[in-house]
Amino acid sequence: MTASTDDTAAFAASLSADQAAVLDEVHRTIAAVAPTLLPPVRDGAVLGYGPFHYRYASGREGDAFLVTVRGGSRHLSVYVTAAEGDAYVPEAYASTLGKVSVGRSCIRVRRAGELDLAVFGEVVRRAVELGGAGAV
Repeated sequence: MTASTDDTAAFAASLSADQAAVLDEVHRTIAAVAPTLLPPVRDGAVLGYGPFHYRYASGREGDAFLVTVRGGSRHLSVYVTAAEGDAYVPEAYASTLGKVSVGRSCIRVRRAGELDLAVFGEVVRRAVELGGAGAV
């Protein structure tokens, strides 16, 4: 993973104003509930919290982040790569995360205030307890 550490401000500057406001909420929540994931690491077009190495049963391996943030054309995507059984943690909280869209490991947020930060904090806490999917 080629990255520079704690490049949060430069990453935020690359986002729209709405996305930067969501990033601020996400960053403050992670800092409050899981300070061990700090500082975030900028890796290309993403900002990552909690780097780890993974290896799957198939033999595939690489490096990832427990929480990854990526800007998009209309929303900010927050990936949480911790799994419990066959489900990623965000899936278990999908109905309570607020006015957001949830995929398997992805939470998509359009504007600040739409993500329920208390529930997101629980997602992050649970992810820290479980560790990254396939972590070694």
